[in-house]
Amino acid sequence: MQKNESYAGKVAFVTGAGSGIGRATALAFARVGASVAVADIGEQGNQETARLIEQEGGRTLAVRCDVTGGDNVKAALAKTVETFG
Repeated sequence: MQKNESYAGKVAFVTGAGSGIGRATALAFARVGASVAVADIGEQGNQETARLIEQEGGRTLAVRCDVTGGDNVKAALAKTVETFG
């Protein structure tokens, strides 16, 4: 897959990114040029997904996030905006 110019300069916030479909989605966004915030309740999986994105030359941020709590999501989004603009 080649980088798509329409994703350059864009930011993706992917929940459940620590494994499975979430990880695959995060990697797909990174491969087409998006900066990716990987959000998951599991820190180990989150860090692994971020490492895979960085290994492929992508920009990423791993944020621990329990999406069942609104304050957690707000904090994760704020950190994403702070990092990527």
